[in-house]
Amino acid sequence: MRAEAERRLNLHEFTERVLAESGGSTSAQSPRTRFESVVTVAADDDVDAALAPAQSDRWCVAAFLLLLGFVGGALHVLCAWLIDVLLRVRATAMDQVTSIAAYGLWTLYTLVFLITAVVLTRLSPSAAGSGIAQMKTVLTGIDPTLYLPGYFSLRTLCAKLGGLIAANGAGLQIGTEGAFVHIMAIVATALLQLRPFASLQDRLSVRLQLLAASAAVAVSSAFGSPIGGVLFSIEVTATYYLISNYLKAFVSSVAAAAMVLWMNRALARVEGLAVSATRASQAEPSLLDLPLAILLGVGMGVLSSVLQCATQWLAFRRRQWGASPLRHVRFFVQWLDPLLVGLVTASSTYIVTRNHALLSLSQLLSPGDLGSLPGVAATGAIPLFLLPLSITLKFPTGVWLPTFVGGAACGRLFGIAAASLFPSHMTLRRHGFALVGAAGLTGASTRTVSAAVIALELTGNFDALLPVLAGVLAAIGTSNLGGWPSIYDILVEANALPYLPLMEFQRHETVADILHERVVYVSSTSSVLQLLLALNRLPSHEIPVVDAEHKLLGVVSKSDLQLLVRRFYDARGLVGCERDWGDSGSDDDYDTARHSVQKGGGVWSHPRLLSGRTAPTLDHIYTTLHRRPSSSAASLLRGDGLYPVHPAMLMNDEKMIALLSHEWPAEKLDVLATEVDVAAECVIRPLAMTLVAETTLEDVHMLFTMLRMDHCYVTALGKLQGVVTTRALIKAATK
Repeated sequence: MRAEAERRLNLHEFTERVLAESGGSTSAQSPRTRFESVVTVAADDDVDAALAPAQSDRWCVAAFLLLLGFVGGALHVLCAWLIDVLLRVRATAMDQVTSIAAYGLWTLYTLVFLITAVVLTRLSPSAAGSGIAQMKTVLTGIDPTLYLPGYFSLRTLCAKLGGLIAANGAGLQIGTEGAFVHIMAIVATALLQLRPFASLQDRLSVRLQLLAASAAVAVSSAFGSPIGGVLFSIEVTATYYLISNYLKAFVSSVAAAAMVLWMNRALARVEGLAVSATRASQAEPSLLDLPLAILLGVGMGVLSSVLQCATQWLAFRRRQWGASPLRHVRFFVQWLDPLLVGLVTASSTYIVTRNHALLSLSQLLSPGDLGSLPGVAATGAIPLFLLPLSITLKFPTGVWLPTFVGGAACGRLFGIAAASLFPSHMTLRRHGFALVGAAGLTGASTRTVSAAVIALELTGNFDALLPVLAGVLAAIGTSNLGGWPSIYDILVEANALPYLPLMEFQRHETVADILHERVVYVSSTSSVLQLLLALNRLPSHEIPVVDAEHKLLGVVSKSDLQLLVRRFYDARGLVGCERDWGDSGSDDDYDTARHSVQKGGGVWSHPRLLSGRTAPTLDHIYTTLHRRPSSSAASLLRGDGLYPVHPAMLMNDEKMIALLSHEWPAEKLDVLATEVDVAAECVIRPLAMTLVAETTLEDVHMLFTMLRMDHCYVTALGKLQGVVTTRALIKAATK
């Protein structure tokens, strides 16, 4: 009977019982047990209140996802059309000249567009590379304005689009999916700046989910494969995936695939590989099909390890040479290296193209006879040889297409050899093995099982479902045995990105080693002036509240504190509360924090560091507050993303008050010294989790990665001790 009664307890009664059994009071504002210090159980009313905003934003999210999908699909079709136009112009020009002049024109054409891509990328260095490595990092919850400045800017979008079109138009053996993931992330960020979607921008968890959906849109648009696109985006960009984002990704992916289909038909172009690759009817599967597919998968796994080894070596060499103190070495990496790659690409592709030996992906996946074997071998060798050379250059690139074409050619050759050995014992034909090889090499190189799903969706050849899946799994397993990371992880390491899942910590390292002791907080009974200081220091964030014994009661929202300040100003006949808490808008002069505060712009409002409605994260703020004061003046010039404010000034109450009160009447300062009861006037939300100084960094790393946190407060017996940020965690990992 007692067990049945306990099962009928609601959340509020459960909380009351836990507190009663611990011998403490029923106050929800200070932890009393080890259980409550880690997890706060909300009452029923709190749960309903928390769910209400999500329900009210449901239609807004749906509209955003559909718009994102339609824009992404249209943008990709436009890019593909422009690339196709450039390639057709080159092919037409080749037919108008002699063979000797054709080689020179072919090479010149390739080099001109290659240099164009490099120049465009130089205008915005954040546009370099595939973009997937950076998205993997952003989706862990780090602040891109701090670690990847300019990653979501309009200049980067233009450079990425122009560089992608120019590089592919030059005929380089690169794909588009990686660069388009970055493009769609910028598009999603830009759409979030629109007024109808402003409420979504202010919530970090929702913003990250929508960015993850943009990655699915990019892959779905590139391949016309909504199911495979969603799975690919999950495997490539996510470490811990939220199931709540699954439906969002599918909605936007289907919208993108539909837009690609409609626009392709409107442009009278072929709607992807599913039209050109025929689906041959298969007989009853043979017992030899599966072992042969697994054997081919093992071969693709070995080949992917070779590609990963070459890519890693080149990536780190180019990074090392690019940071060389010798000017001529840096010049070689920036300009001559791309020219050499372009020359090699032009020479190799010209020879096979002029002899009509270069086969298309549709031909490799078709059941017909392709003629000579050297043409198939050359079609596979060229993209596989050029991929490590091209993927590590500083312009927009992709991995998928070269590995898919190379794997298809290898699979086709394997199928021809198998057919000659077992002419009457196989039902999986040469084009079926080509599909297994394409999916296997791509899956092993990127560590994605979804490569099999995309391959099946592209061709419609679902009779090869089991051999393709078996081949991909065998390829991934073999590649894992080689110990090489995926190509995307190699690019993460080569670019020194702050990707938390790849970081390691020593067992003896604890929170005490990276703790920031200077924390912005307010007391449960504070003066209005102290509230203004806190609002200036932590804009757009919840602010910790402590009691008289410095015990952490929870956090109070910015809006609650602003409402309390506004009521106080109205009751006392004061004006300019928005200006005093730093929300009065922008100003042209932000050379120092003094100008910003005195003119009402706020110390975190520098126009070169913020865009649109995006507010600085707590990680960004505390990184700025805890840097060495001597570095503050040059921070903006270095381009490290930190704000040009002086930490010693910003955390000094007397200096901050002097700046805030520069234009105040003399009596206003005395009035604002009046104390108000924050605990009685505002809703204090208990924190779901805090850390202690003895917590190991391994545990902190797991929590930050899983929960996408950028900070966490540290307590000792309930007393606020400090804060831990992502930046501090990253610095500890890189020591």
